[in-house]
Amino acid sequence: MELRVIPIDHINAAAYKSHVDLQPGDVEYEKLRRSIKERTYWAYGRRSSAIQENGQ
Repeated sequence: MELRVIPIDHINAAAYKSHVDLQPGDVEYEKLRRSIKERTYWAYGRRSSAIQENGQ
């Protein structure tokens, strides 16, 4: 197997992938951003609570 390191700008998106290029301000971008932010806070808060409860 040959592994190579190449610059990210040399990688082309596959034509069969229909991903939308979301930009800040787009409705779907903002929904995704809020979702990630809320889940991150939830996971962090849950982990820190568990640590405090276990005294670790």
